Amino acid sequence: MSPSKSSLDRLPKVCSGHWEAGRPGFEAQLREAMQVPEQAMTVAVSLDGVMTPMKDGARQAKREATYARGKRRKGPAGYQEVGCATLSFYDAAGERLSTVRMARMPETKKATVKAMLAGELAAALEQRPALRLVKIADGAKDNWSYLSQALPAGDEIIDFYHAAEETYRHVLREHAEGVEKVIRALTYLRDRHPRRRTLATELEYFRQHRARMRYASARAQALPIGSGVVEAASGKEILDAQVVVDSEQY
Repeated sequence: MSPSKSSLDRLPKVCSGHWEAGRPGFEAQLREAMQVPEQAMTVAVSLDGVMTPMKDGARQAKREATYARGKRRKGPAGYQEVGCATLSFYDAAGERLSTVRMARMPETKKATVKAMLAGELAAALEQRPALRLVKIADGAKDNWSYLSQALPAGDEIIDFYHAAEETYRHVLREHAEGVEKVIRALTYLRDRHPRRRTLATELEYFRQHRARMRYASARAQALPIGSGVVEAASGKEILDAQVVVDSEQY
């Protein structure tokens, strides 16, 4: 088969229309079929977003309008955020057993994908109430306002690879008070170089999320410390989105 570009453009829209009409029922059936692995001791939830170029996103026109207002033409003009989420099960040794991946085309505040994640988590905990819940994400405010407030209580961890840089990575990961040591080091550097604004920004980031950066403790308990699963889902989603995204449709 050699389908035309217009056919490839129409097909996902037709399919998505059928899916959306019955989505609550379809998702309920999928959740009923989900089996939590017998060896699972921990369930980890992650939330992320990836900026994707929109078809008919008027990228150039937006850049020109920005320039006309006297502002620099930078950033993802003509892009919107695709929401991604994952729910992963880990055994007692911290090995990942399986993952449920969710994604949603651009939508304000990732409302639908958040609801999907909450539904998947509720179904998993209904099967296995004793599962330990871990929430992992980067430092985006919207991620944590949802993960902290809308989901059941659990351990909260900032993705290690968003927090770590080469200089302090070992300290942050291996030392029980690693985050406190990093904060002291950054405080010293900021005071010594007051004009370097990036130091003040990084220091504030670590102070804000210090309770979510107890990596040595998390590793000692065989808990995951990285959100690579949802980051990988985001990468795949942006590739898929190149084919199906249409700003007028969504």
